[in-house]
Amino acid sequence: MSQQTRNIIVFICISVIAVCFAIGLHLYLFFEILDAAVVAAIGFCALLAIYNHLLLNQKLASVDEYILDIRQFEKSITKRLNQIKLEIAKSDVDKHDRFRNEANTDPNDHSSSLAQIDHATEILGRAASTWREQDSQTGPSSSSGQVDNIDGSDNIIELNSRLKQKEISAGGKQFKIKPSQLTKALNNDGAEIFLQPILELPTRNIRYFEAFIRLRIGDNILAAKQFMPAAKDRGQIARINLLSLELTFKVVRGLQRQGNEYPVFWNIAPQSLGNKKVFGEILEQLRANQPLNHQLICEISHSSYTNLNIVQSNNLALIRDLGYEMSIDEVKMDLPGDISIAKILSNGIFGIVKIPAAELICIGKRDITNFADYIVPVAINNNITLIASEVDSDAQTVSMIDSEVYLAQGNALIPAKALKKEISGI
Repeated sequence: MSQQTRNIIVFICISVIAVCFAIGLHLYLFFEILDAAVVAAIGFCALLAIYNHLLLNQKLASVDEYILDIRQFEKSITKRLNQIKLEIAKSDVDKHDRFRNEANTDPNDHSSSLAQIDHATEILGRAASTWREQDSQTGPSSSSGQVDNIDGSDNIIELNSRLKQKEISAGGKQFKIKPSQLTKALNNDGAEIFLQPILELPTRNIRYFEAFIRLRIGDNILAAKQFMPAAKDRGQIARINLLSLELTFKVVRGLQRQGNEYPVFWNIAPQSLGNKKVFGEILEQLRANQPLNHQLICEISHSSYTNLNIVQSNNLALIRDLGYEMSIDEVKMDLPGDISIAKILSNGIFGIVKIPAAELICIGKRDITNFADYIVPVAINNNITLIASEVDSDAQTVSMIDSEVYLAQGNALIPAKALKKEISGI
């Protein structure tokens, strides 16, 4: 039944009610009670019909809303399916081109992504050479009295398969660290800095680097997630954080001497912000290196920031007051009990936000569109740089470009790699 037909029926029912009211009143005044009751019943039925009509309209309006939501969701799913088809097609084309280039081109030719790896390698290799020269002037680089080989091949980013395999083997299992191993690694130059470039999309030009601390224990190189539980149990997180800052400043100074002033991300732990002694040493280092504040970006995780106490928040503000840019990473869309990320980004503290790629293309519990569609305008409106982190596949890279997120880092782009060196004085 069309809306026009329903409106005609309502008009007829209202007319019937008016007529019944007039006739019923006339009969009642002339004491024809029975006839008046019949007319009143007819009027009541007409009134009931109007009520049912209004109720039906309300239900139909709700159904229309549900249908509209379903259509919007269908469009969103269709868009994602089309993106997936495009990603698969691009992946097939890339593989075909890669195989064709390997078969038909000179081995010395490189694709654009490999060229970017070589570019990063060259930059950091020159920086490492500079650090070695500085260390050779200040004395031996290790407690055992060994002298570093300053040959260029040893200063380049560590790319040999043996080292990478050992890192992978340690990462693929739960490596149990003894307290004595942790202490020995920290006391005997077992800490190393791994650097991962953050690239512009789709050109893959380098924009930033991020510094990750690793611990060498025996033949294994452990990532933070592997040794941090043991460090937390031993109360060593603040000490490791201070050590990572010292190493990161060496990276920054080395890059600057080579004329490559790429900003470097350094992660600060809430334990460091709450430790009066350690934070005092961190603040001393930051002040001593304040001329480099445009090259060091202080980063804290979303969950850590939302749980800072007053002392920790004030200490974080002290770092910002020294001119160091602030970044918030590991941002989650549905983090229970936290202040919304939009409110955090609008407070003017952070100039950079990092969100995992998987989170950016995730559909929220109450949202039809994905997180990227929501957060990209928020970042633009607050003049904040948005970076997609943990990009682990080519498909995610394509999705970031489609979502207008043009900065990214992850193993699918260029993985974090180590500088093969020892640093004196740590």
